Amino acid sequence: MKKSGGFLSIIKKILIGFGVVLALIIILLVWAGITTSKTYGKFDGVAEPYIREFLRNQSPWNYELAKPQLSFSWLEVTTDEQGDKLFKYFNKLGALKSIDSIEWQRCAKQAHTSTGKIERCDYSVSATFESDVAQIYMGLSLEEDELKIIQLQVNSNAFMQ
Repeated sequence: MKKSGGFLSIIKKILIGFGVVLALIIILLVWAGITTSKTYGKFDGVAEPYIREFLRNQSPWNYELAKPQLSFSWLEVTTDEQGDKLFKYFNKLGALKSIDSIEWQRCAKQAHTSTGKIERCDYSVSATFESDVAQIYMGLSLEEDELKIIQLQVNSNAFMQ
């Protein structure tokens, strides 16, 4: 009888441990959801028009024209020469024909060594250009209550030619 009582006591402690771990996971997920929701709310309704305007103004791609819309973090790690070279490379796409879709990917708060806390949301954009279609991944951040581009990744078969 003592042996089964000891066994049940161990099982009970294990189940309590699992319950505590599960409760902590649920609390973390709720906290992450609330944090993401607050950040997303700051971008909702303004990010999509911002992205559309940026891409229309970048036909042809022009680094000097884009610089005011680039984040401090971007400008901190990219020289003017690198930026010019990158945007000239993007010109292989040709003129923008249409923006086919803009999809929200995620939002997050991040720490940055120079600027402190960064609130950002990431978007995936499908666009059609003269040369080919492109998938554009844009990370937008808030700097002094203004949207800025913190990340820009352009994928297209036009770059393979």
